[in-house]
Amino acid sequence: MSALEVLKTDELRGTSRPSGQDNKDLCDRNDAQKLSEVEILELKQSGKSGELIKALINNSATFNQRTEFSQAKYLRKKSEKHQVIVQLLRPTSFLICRTYFNKKPQKILNIREDTLAHIMQLGNLNSGIRVTLIDGCAGLILGSIVSRLGGHGRVFHLYRGETSHPDILLRWNFPPAHLSVVKAIPLPYFLGQLMEEEYLEKGTRSLADACVHETHPRRKKPQESSEIPSNTAEGSAGITEQANMMKKERRKALWTEFVESTEELKTKKTDSLIIVGPTCPESAIELLWDTLNVGGYFVIYSEYIQALIECYLKLHQNGDVVNLKLSETLYRHYQVLPRSTHPKNHASATGGYLLSGIKVQQPETKKL
Repeated sequence: MSALEVLKTDELRGTSRPSGQDNKDLCDRNDAQKLSEVEILELKQSGKSGELIKALINNSATFNQRTEFSQAKYLRKKSEKHQVIVQLLRPTSFLICRTYFNKKPQKILNIREDTLAHIMQLGNLNSGIRVTLIDGCAGLILGSIVSRLGGHGRVFHLYRGETSHPDILLRWNFPPAHLSVVKAIPLPYFLGQLMEEEYLEKGTRSLADACVHETHPRRKKPQESSEIPSNTAEGSAGITEQANMMKKERRKALWTEFVESTEELKTKKTDSLIIVGPTCPESAIELLWDTLNVGGYFVIYSEYIQALIECYLKLHQNGDVVNLKLSETLYRHYQVLPRSTHPKNHASATGGYLLSGIKVQQPETKKL
């Protein structure tokens, strides 16, 4: 039992409740509880769950005959069944990572909280540094880095897709000052595969399609479209055109930010390089290796060790890396009881693999 459960048990049991030596005389005939189902439901609906647990204890014919361990187990079961306990916690990287790992591990590429901690430590992430990041975990790594920086430093976030702020990033409730350190750059633009005209036109088309579906939500028959009044059609077309113009202006401003951020990344090198998620990390580190300053730390995460082995061999051959390590962490919960400590039966098989190191200046070959 945890400390919280022990306190609950002691509070409910009091100080003078007797207990039996063993449970050999207990028979589960479903008649030991004197309270009826209707009385239990009334107490539960009244919102007095604490009094309900006490009433269940006082009206149980076999509770005092149980051993102390059995009484604690009985209380725990009844509390889980009839009590709703809500604990409000401040969102942290540890809690958010654990929540998604338990609920949707595939969304964060099966990154455990201990793996996330190793990424933060091996990447030397602290307030005031400059970071280059490729995050394939829907914003988990980005949010953790922003939390570490605390509004001081710079994060160049290279992303794929339509948005640079994934949904997990919103779970931290960062103030605008913390988010101001993030400079988003579309990965296709950094690769030279995205032109300004294509970017602006793509945004205009997607908004136009959305406006059409919103203006005519349920059109099933083709003949219904001819019955729409002309003034309504002209009005919707005007709204769509105005929305497209506003969207285009916002996209122009974003494009200017992309150009400025890319220029800053290429001229002012960063202190840390974090790559999480690409299926081919070798090509990703080749692309971003020149943006990392000498003495900078890099961390590459992958669910599969083979991709990191190839990257390890190539970095080792280049000779401009020290402290190059390929690691996997073992994470297992232990149950600590009085006079008994042992690992729990169920454990996570793997939390992924990490390749880390420090970039150094390649030594010059001496002439003989």
